[in-house]
Amino acid sequence: MDIVDIKSQKYSFLGENCLITGNLKLSGQTMISSSIDGDIMIEDKSNLQIERSGFVKGSIYCHNLSIYGKVEGIIESTGKITIHSTAKVEGKITAECLKIYPGAIVNIEGHSE
Repeated sequence: MDIVDIKSQKYSFLGENCLITGNLKLSGQTMISSSIDGDIMIEDKSNLQIERSGFVKGSIYCHNLSIYGKVEGIIESTGKITIHSTAKVEGKITAECLKIYPGAIVNIEGHSE
């Protein structure tokens, strides 16, 4: 069995029942289950995932993004945005690729490059 050195791993997990106010700059794979009132910037090409219990009110700048929860604001992606059936998204989206699953609630202004 391989031993994983946690100190060498680059990831963030923001758990449920938390309210975070302010701007976040993160690197490594990131999963958000909490409420964020502020901007999120992923500084590398790692994936960002907004979980079902996650809520972001602010701008998101990232490479790939999967949304299962709720987002209100501006999203700028250099890669792919996937909006899953449990998601609710309002705002403006710029992405290289956008995929919206049936059942998702979207009220967006979108632009794909």
